[in-house]
Amino acid sequence: MTSSIPRRTSTFMALLLGASSVILAPARPAAADDGGSFAVPELAPSTAITIDCADGEWPTGNGVLSLDLMTQLNPTDVGDGSIVVYHPPDLTDNERLYVYLELDDSTNEVQDSVTLMFDLPHDNGAPGADDRGIVVTRNGTAVTASGDISNPNTGAAIPAGQVCVNAAGAGGTWIVELEISPTDLALSGLNDVVGAAIRVTDQSDPLRTSAWPAGLVPNTTMSYANLVTRAPIDYVLVIDQSGSMGGDKWTSVNQAGDNLALILSEFKNPEIDTEFAAAGLDPDRIGVATFSSSIGGNAQAALPLQAIPAVPGTLVSDALPASPGGGTPMIDGVNESFDMFGGAGNLGDDPLRTKVVMLLTDGKHNVPSTTVNLTNPPFDYIPSSGCGTDSLVRVNTVAVGDDATVNVVPLDAIKDCYNGQGGTDINVYNTSGTTNFTGGQLTAQLTEFFITAIEPYYRWNFIGDSSGGAFNSFTLNADEGRLMLFAFWGNNADAGDLTVTDPAAAVQTGDSDTSLGYSWLVIDDPAAGDWTSFTAPNSPSLKIALVDLNLDARFGVDNEPHGMSSTIRLTAQLDQGGSPVLNADVRVDAEVPTEGFGTFSVLYQANCEPQAPELPSIDTLRDLVRIDVPGRDLRGGFRQNAPDPDPGAYQLVAGLLEECGRDGLTRDLDPGLQLFDDGTTGDAVADDGVYVREFDNTDIQGSHVFRFTARGTAPDGSAFQRSRQVSEYIDFTVDSGQSDTGDRVIDSGQVATFAEYWVLPRSATGEYLGVGRADVIDFTVNGGQAVSEVVDYGNGFYSQVIRYRTDGPKPDVTVLVQGVPIGEDSGNGGDVTIPRWLLLLLLILILILLLLLILCLLRRRRRR
Repeated sequence: MTSSIPRRTSTFMALLLGASSVILAPARPAAADDGGSFAVPELAPSTAITIDCADGEWPTGNGVLSLDLMTQLNPTDVGDGSIVVYHPPDLTDNERLYVYLELDDSTNEVQDSVTLMFDLPHDNGAPGADDRGIVVTRNGTAVTASGDISNPNTGAAIPAGQVCVNAAGAGGTWIVELEISPTDLALSGLNDVVGAAIRVTDQSDPLRTSAWPAGLVPNTTMSYANLVTRAPIDYVLVIDQSGSMGGDKWTSVNQAGDNLALILSEFKNPEIDTEFAAAGLDPDRIGVATFSSSIGGNAQAALPLQAIPAVPGTLVSDALPASPGGGTPMIDGVNESFDMFGGAGNLGDDPLRTKVVMLLTDGKHNVPSTTVNLTNPPFDYIPSSGCGTDSLVRVNTVAVGDDATVNVVPLDAIKDCYNGQGGTDINVYNTSGTTNFTGGQLTAQLTEFFITAIEPYYRWNFIGDSSGGAFNSFTLNADEGRLMLFAFWGNNADAGDLTVTDPAAAVQTGDSDTSLGYSWLVIDDPAAGDWTSFTAPNSPSLKIALVDLNLDARFGVDNEPHGMSSTIRLTAQLDQGGSPVLNADVRVDAEVPTEGFGTFSVLYQANCEPQAPELPSIDTLRDLVRIDVPGRDLRGGFRQNAPDPDPGAYQLVAGLLEECGRDGLTRDLDPGLQLFDDGTTGDAVADDGVYVREFDNTDIQGSHVFRFTARGTAPDGSAFQRSRQVSEYIDFTVDSGQSDTGDRVIDSGQVATFAEYWVLPRSATGEYLGVGRADVIDFTVNGGQAVSEVVDYGNGFYSQVIRYRTDGPKPDVTVLVQGVPIGEDSGNGGDVTIPRWLLLLLLILILILLLLLILCLLRRRRRR
């Protein structure tokens, strides 16, 4: 097994299957009700299982759930099997459970069967139509089933490619290999805990049956076992504790962390915890790691992983220091989270736990350097097949600030690296300050990020929240399991009871806590219809409505790094009971940059008026570079130990914004963009519940924030609405044709010549790379030697000084920006000095030509 990280919680995680005259012995201790929870390992996307009654492609080793099949009358093994589950990285794909059984049964009755049944509402009551499952018979058929497990109503056949039964084995051995999708059971997915039972029938004479759990009396009543449908989850908050995180940022991080613990405590289900304990597993846990150069080793586990308490109080803020300080060793913080999961080399040893990181930082990584290379090292763990493949840990990132203050490039790269292969982003990048939020607004944005990051691991959806504007009413569709309402205040003392009016016009009132600054209301089995007047006193900074869903809505962007002028595929999948939701109104409000960090840093350096940059003079270069030449001393000193370029770049932009009287880089709203399920505009299949829009407003570098909303009528006729916000960062993308490059001699002697080779990187649309990006500039030299590091002029130009022999040819120098070779000098600006040896050579050639001309004239005169 290479991965065990579930990407959705609507999974089949714990099925025990029986076969003819056998029952399955639980692989872990049973709970008190003779049931149990059995975590099924995840099948890595790179591993394919073909339903062909062969086990050659099945994963083996630690974490694979092996099944021992035993007779009902004695414990002698009569067969075995394995189960794995596939959690696709693409939200438009469904989970699938794979089951392999090899049975030793010599009676050979073709109607021997295995029935798997699920109690979906988990009411453990009399059999009913809401109980659904699958019947597999020895003659090779597999059909859906519902009702009484002893005499089920059978329905549609499972597609042939999803089932294989081989009854022709030696000695009566027969094999079952099965692929099950939630849609086969007319489900969007399973709840976190459901009932489950198995009945095996041997059609010999007399009829014999066996069942699981032991409390299931064949042919009479049902007694379902508890079945937990997800793995336990470990959450680690990795928090930037550097000096730049002081003030409002630190207050908001403390409050948002406590808000997350509160929300997770409301998600707790004691029944699930009991089942985890019975299976020998710890329940869901939370921990906190912080990083700062002021900490010994640059990072620490401020709060070791521990069970999420029922009443968390100030769990997170108590673990954090009163104030931050020091530099920003972001890589060490990420590595500390790996240590909290057991160490980078042991991440795969516990495949039955989901590992989720939420990294909060203002982004200015600067210890021990400013470079963030996604390699091992400096990161202790990189997915085995490289970034963007199937990671054993999920890392979500949030920029605490905006594009003018946060170096978002490494955050988005980290999110992409520790995600999944292909498909749609499950990990989240968000920005907490695209409109310069502070105080309560910043707390609200960070809290929303936390909820967005954990939502894929529970069966919950956002209905709406106040951060997207006024949010006072919403609609619930039928059969939603639970409604949770929250309100949060930046000033704790302002907290008061929230209220909401239900469809029967009754006012429901929540509870509040002024010591923590929030109010909450949880309603089980909420009524379908319009809920109105969702209000709270003293203008809370955030109101949120979440629903334990009957209708599943999944929103995301394609899991690809995006450069300027690229296309982003926005996707929403809507499903109810295994049926696609059609004719929904799915839209995106896109907040986009209209001014990139790099371009602003270049153009606005002269009295806040945009002005194209010019290559500085050679004297300016000499102020920056000292080149040791025998018998000579060129001025200045090269800044090999200069301040980190990222802080310098952001200090420059902060100063320019202040000088220009501006709060930040300009942004715009592109509202109401519709997604389509019509087989066009990027949508592959019409009317499948998958809505798509190809978004191409990406010419400007910066964070693009997408707020999805979906409204419509569900297949059961009830109204619904859903929402979610995610961001994607568009990095600068160089274009060779638009970028300028050239060279000029700065000094030439009899032995050596020193020349500066320079580049001004631009995008296809004329945007500038800007300042502080020397890490993506590389000069490759053939026939000379670089005698300086890459020089950042602080105005968009970059250069390097090259030394070569005066009496030799010029060196071959290629400028690479982001790995892209840039063309020859296009003539942009700068003093160009001709080498002395070249001038001397030209003078000699001219003299020779004059001498030849004089000789020719003298010969003509003699002939006359």
